[in-house]
Amino acid sequence: MTPEETADFIGVSKRTLRGLVHRRLIPVTKLNNKTLRFNRNEIEKALAKLTVGGIT
Repeated sequence: MTPEETADFIGVSKRTLRGLVHRRLIPVTKLNNKTLRFNRNEIEKALAKLTVGGIT
């Protein structure tokens, strides 16, 4: 998924998504210096780890 699609998927802004990536809370694949891609399954796993008590 693109950064825009990922931000929409998890319900945050692109800026917040960049912060999550920077803090290594959301996994990302860099295709080159400017292109980022996200795997939906990996995002869901990361979100499950960030979720407290099953409440998002």
